[in-house]
Amino acid sequence: MMKQKSPSIFELKTSYILIVLGYIFIPVFTPNFHTLDSSGSKFLALSLLNLFSFSYLFSRSKNSQTAGISFDFFRKPIGIAYALFILISLISFFNATNLNESILYFSKIITVFTACFLLFVVLSANINYLQLIALTLSFLLIYDAFFVFYKITDFIFGDLEAISDITSVYSNKNILASALFVKLPAALWLMFFTKGWMKRVGYFAAFVAMLATFILSTRSFYLGLVGISLALSGFVAIRYLVFKQKEHLQTLGYFAGLLILAFVIYSVSQKNVFPEGKEQVLNKGVVTRLSTAMVNPSDNMRIDSWSRSFKLIAEHPLLGVGTGNWKINVLKYENQVLDDYTYMYKNHNDFIEVTAETGLIGGTAYLAIFLLVLISFIRAVFSKAGKEERIKLLFLPAFGILAYSVDAFFNFPANRPEIQILFALYVSAGAVFSIRKTDRPDKKIPTQPILSWLSWSTVVLLIASSSYILFLNTKSLHYQRLVKEDLNNNEFTHEASFFVSNYPSIPNINCVGGPIVIDKARYLYHEKRYQEAIDILLADSSSPWDTRREYQMGLNFAELGNNKRAIAALSTVHRNKPLFSKGTLFLSTLLVKDGRKEDALLLLDSAINRSPENVALQEKIFEFIKVTEINPITKDYHQATKYFFDKKYAETLLPLNNMIEKYPLVLDLYVYRAYCLFYTGNFGSSIQDINMSLDKDSINYNSINLRGQCNRKLGQLELACADFKMAMENGNEDGALNYQKYCKKLK
Repeated sequence: MMKQKSPSIFELKTSYILIVLGYIFIPVFTPNFHTLDSSGSKFLALSLLNLFSFSYLFSRSKNSQTAGISFDFFRKPIGIAYALFILISLISFFNATNLNESILYFSKIITVFTACFLLFVVLSANINYLQLIALTLSFLLIYDAFFVFYKITDFIFGDLEAISDITSVYSNKNILASALFVKLPAALWLMFFTKGWMKRVGYFAAFVAMLATFILSTRSFYLGLVGISLALSGFVAIRYLVFKQKEHLQTLGYFAGLLILAFVIYSVSQKNVFPEGKEQVLNKGVVTRLSTAMVNPSDNMRIDSWSRSFKLIAEHPLLGVGTGNWKINVLKYENQVLDDYTYMYKNHNDFIEVTAETGLIGGTAYLAIFLLVLISFIRAVFSKAGKEERIKLLFLPAFGILAYSVDAFFNFPANRPEIQILFALYVSAGAVFSIRKTDRPDKKIPTQPILSWLSWSTVVLLIASSSYILFLNTKSLHYQRLVKEDLNNNEFTHEASFFVSNYPSIPNINCVGGPIVIDKARYLYHEKRYQEAIDILLADSSSPWDTRREYQMGLNFAELGNNKRAIAALSTVHRNKPLFSKGTLFLSTLLVKDGRKEDALLLLDSAINRSPENVALQEKIFEFIKVTEINPITKDYHQATKYFFDKKYAETLLPLNNMIEKYPLVLDLYVYRAYCLFYTGNFGSSIQDINMSLDKDSINYNSINLRGQCNRKLGQLELACADFKMAMENGNEDGALNYQKYCKKLK
């Protein structure tokens, strides 16, 4: 009896093929529509695609068999874990500080879940859609890699400033690197489980992807390549050692050879072809780049962020702080160690962030999605011979979810729709093939639908609601970009009313974690509409630990002459963000105006103890010392001033030394001491003090002339004349006199 041939990739339904291709290409190639972050328009496009796909799959009477297949998703362990995660994410709303942000973030989560659910329906119809997915991802992989090659030649020839500017259709270089790495398992699947031209496509796609990954110099994916290689080796070794299967050994050898070749080509090119000294952070060899992981400040920031997240988990272990609220609640800890408003608005570890937002139950459900896919594959690998079909079907979802896990451990792919769709593809395939005994061809649909119209309408309403929320987010991102462009150019090209009236209500936090009300308040402040700015700031509670709100209130109250309210607002800023020197300086100025000079000095002294290297703080406190009698160092200042003007330079040195010891960053003190050292004959030390002040401040040409005098006294006439000439050419009369007197003979 002739064996029945399973349907080929060319015999699949055209409509299903278009749906699969739509899910792969639309989240990648949707433009940003002049928004600050392209993820907004891409999530919106993905949600609209869900709406179309769901309507198509479930609305036609002859397609209602699909409904039966869809219910299978919720009977699979992977589907159950995913559904539980969605449910816990929704329940976590009760703990949310910012409900608007939870609604937006949940809309993104439900969009990805819906895409996974619908892809499950398509994959359940025919296993050959998996081959279509692998081929399409591999060709997209080749496209991404060749874009990297094209741009790196621009970098080599000087037409591109930095490797970090290589972005393609993605928002930044890191997302491009992630897209390359997370799609790599598709090429591996073609290598291991196809023949002929498809196998060759897999080899080629894997090679160019690995080479492009090396070029983009992303350390997490260097480690990921090692991890994927070890996992592949383990898979092949188990099948060979336990079941004596040799067919994958050669493919593994070819993969190892391609990986080594890619590494060698990159290493040789980086050393001999890449511009030396250009882009010093990324333009390094693989080993050197990996070694920086131990000393790079960004890695310490990532670990610090993880540590703060564990504090949030300890505070809210059951339901977390509310989905989407990590970036809001973490500020209670982050503000204590940051001196500006550049926050880590993502945790750089989705597993920890999800657990912080949805609690241990939500975090466990999320992790279970990954583990169940991997466990299904591992069980198939350890099964007896004859289970090759299941291994083939589970290889792509297992290695895909493994690659995604690397990204999720070091970055935040949950916020990147281009990577989220890969997650949906791998999870849906894992769910379909996790418990599968036979191939199921395209199904004909019975006439009676299983899903009721009420259920169908409810799902459509949910998807449509998510689409509307994501539309508002995209609209907001457009205005955020306009604000960012003005901020970068230090100008205000729009009226405040334009933003106050047009910003949508959702979201109320911008894409980098700041309250949107601050954007509106800045424009109102610029137009001197201070009371209006105060009113909208008082009405906002979007981020209670973000002190930009109170700082802006302080600015506006001060302009209205209400110093007491300004001091109250800025005191809140200082209490919650003690290292923010700009706020501290402003508060100290207001305290002096309010007659509270001692409080101002105590405030500045405390700030200096926290930030001993802050020049602005030390200069500010030195200004107060000059005009007040309440700081112990004031006695030294007045004593030094009296001795100096009495020309008692030796006596002046003691109080000057005391002040410099207390405030080593006040540059004027070094200038005064330099004069004293000159007049007491200590010319070398005088030069050191002059150089100290010149290294840290704009050039004082009186000091340059003094240095010339010191050099002349030390017999360094050429150096002295160089200083005299510099002082003279910049309008210093003493420098001109000294140059005429001592240097004319050198000509």
